[in-house]
Amino acid sequence: MSEKKTCLFCGEEINESDDVVECLYCEGLYHKECRENIPGCVVPGCYASDEKVNLEALKNLEEKEEKRVYSGREASAFYSDNRDYYDKEFTKIRNGRILSWNWAAFFLSDLWLFYRKMYFVAIPFMLVSLAVDVFSAAFPELEGMLSIFNVLSGVILGFTANHIYHARINKLYSRAEDLRGEERSAFISKKGGSSVASAIIYLVVFALISATVSSFAEVIFSGF
Repeated sequence: MSEKKTCLFCGEEINESDDVVECLYCEGLYHKECRENIPGCVVPGCYASDEKVNLEALKNLEEKEEKRVYSGREASAFYSDNRDYYDKEFTKIRNGRILSWNWAAFFLSDLWLFYRKMYFVAIPFMLVSLAVDVFSAAFPELEGMLSIFNVLSGVILGFTANHIYHARINKLYSRAEDLRGEERSAFISKKGGSSVASAIIYLVVFALISATVSSFAEVIFSGF
């Protein structure tokens, strides 16, 4: 079994199919693409080394790799519909934009979260919405204040939705990098995209639970 060789710059394994560059002085091996990103060999003491410059080159390469996540069409498969909008917004986020507004998230809130399969955020939002409905039924005098709370929560989600969604897509894309063929396609189909069924189920379940809980709350708190 042949000994595995790794690139001195990125630390990744060098495969037989990779383009390889060898340092003329110390015979260190690099991926060709990695060697093109540095002005000299990274081996300390090598005649071709320039440690300070190479560290800066490594930082630039890491930033380049981080931004590469959404650079191709394959990544957009994880958010399927409305690609032009999310391509544009995710590019802004990768470039450091803090503010990013999503009208769908503002108006639809937890419904949008369920539609986009972000259940880990959608369920807490749904529970909060149910709690607001219960308080509205139990204490009608607080309805105005609770309405303001609903608007504020919608505004918060409107400003944070694209960042939350970007983080999820980034995570899914990273998990799919080691998958190939049908397994990769199945993973994208299951975890990515959107789900009308989830949104419909949410609407039905929320309506039933809200109506039931609100009715009980009215009965329980009617004597107060």
